[in-house]
Amino acid sequence: MKNFYTQNGWEGSNYDSNLKTKDIAAKVREYAKKKYPEFKFSVRSGWSTYTGTINISLMGGKCYPFVEGSKSAERGYMRTMSTIGGFEKDLTPEVFEALDSVTAYANSFRYNDSDGMIDYFDTNFFLHIEIEEGYKLIEPKTRKQNEAKTVEPASIEGVEIVDYSEKAIAVFGNTKEIKEQLKELGGKFNPALKYEGGKRAGWIFSKKQADKVRALLAPSTDTNEEINNFAGNVASSRTFEPEKLAEKFGMSYVKNSPDRYTFNFDNKNEKEESITVDLTKCKNTGKGSLEEIWHKKGYTGKVLQTWWSVETYVTDKKGNCRGDYNPQNQWDGKRNVLNFKYVLEATPENAEIIFEKIRKRAFVLPDPPKVLPANVEFYEKKITGERFKVKDHPDKIGYFHIIDMMDNAACDFYRTKEEAQERAKYLNGLTNAGGRIINIAKAAPI
Repeated sequence: MKNFYTQNGWEGSNYDSNLKTKDIAAKVREYAKKKYPEFKFSVRSGWSTYTGTINISLMGGKCYPFVEGSKSAERGYMRTMSTIGGFEKDLTPEVFEALDSVTAYANSFRYNDSDGMIDYFDTNFFLHIEIEEGYKLIEPKTRKQNEAKTVEPASIEGVEIVDYSEKAIAVFGNTKEIKEQLKELGGKFNPALKYEGGKRAGWIFSKKQADKVRALLAPSTDTNEEINNFAGNVASSRTFEPEKLAEKFGMSYVKNSPDRYTFNFDNKNEKEESITVDLTKCKNTGKGSLEEIWHKKGYTGKVLQTWWSVETYVTDKKGNCRGDYNPQNQWDGKRNVLNFKYVLEATPENAEIIFEKIRKRAFVLPDPPKVLPANVEFYEKKITGERFKVKDHPDKIGYFHIIDMMDNAACDFYRTKEEAQERAKYLNGLTNAGGRIINIAKAAPI
């Protein structure tokens, strides 16, 4: 048993002072590979200013990691330290179980005798946990067959296909009669898939298998509007009318050419940013086209004949212009790539889907924190000087962190240092001399 300086010091069940950080990382790597072969983990050891580090990254797996609508899903990544407690509502059950188990095993080799109240830190290593934007859906391995099997269509009432996530579809309903065919298509049955605020038994598939699944369940039983719109699966009976789109979202517009329009939101957002969107109708050019390549690689559900191309121009109060809030852009860990969930057939309905996403990203704020119950005192440690400070350098994907000096942890992220400094200044203006926030509602989101 280790002797601790603080009263809250602890050591894990597998702690061994003779083990080096790289040895522990190897054990965690072996544990993850053996217990969760359906997920791909990266476990690396390193060194920080004071002690060793172990970085656990979930790189890919059998299912999409984030719950639709969660903060992590909006960001496209998740990062934290020591434990993933608190991310239960952000991560799908399978991913949370695997990441939590691997994290707990890593912590079993730790000791921690730190106390932030007295700025005393003593641990054998810090644990960093993340799911990067480059997370890849891994298709389950199937046995090779001598002859290709044909899938016989099965018309079954009550079976539906829904758009479960950015990279997956789900099949719900009475599928007992076709369970073997669903297995052959690479489906994974889960008795408790999260869907529409509850849990529902169903099968999960990669979107690359969407056409085969629909062929099995012919005639199509899709009832989910978004998956029908995905990759233009439904033809529109409406004519695109830019004036109606502009009226619905509070915009003015200019027609630059028969297929290109520029829309300007009438109002600025809370950050006093002006939002301009270029919307262009692109057409398939024929054999060897980009649209054929997308479909061949499994990015789209069909070969698109038309699709909306989106460019956003966000001008802040200093006159700087950026391409923020564009739903067709996503960060893969190295660069911006197309988010094919919003590469949609050029229909009026899909234009509305795209602009609704832009509006939410640019104008809609998270709900403020819940008010504390009566007679419950809000407690915070006291600090001297400013509570919120901005890191001098961006992280590896270019974001500047605001550090809450109460617990020495990042509490918010911005693309530019100026934005982060402005937000930190605002938050510091809501604190008293001891660093306590005196107006919690105005501080959201921290």
